[in-house]
Amino acid sequence: MTLLLLYLTRFSEKEGGFTTENLSWKGYPFTVLNSFSDQGFISQGKHPSRSKSVWITPEGVAQARRLLEQYGIEERKE
Repeated sequence: MTLLLLYLTRFSEKEGGFTTENLSWKGYPFTVLNSFSDQGFISQGKHPSRSKSVWITPEGVAQARRLLEQYGIEERKE
């Protein structure tokens, strides 16, 4: 469920003319985030202990969308 929550609370960030999408705050236990990172669902960047957000990878997005469907949750419209 944590991956689903990361996905549902994702945001985009613009910096230097570039937009980074599918970011989410690290408000979850580090053991869970590390497990997601090991599975390739998120990236914590080069310095995980300094970063306040994670990037949800395409694999993580796909898994989160499968969970949405499994639990009958509608994705928000942007």
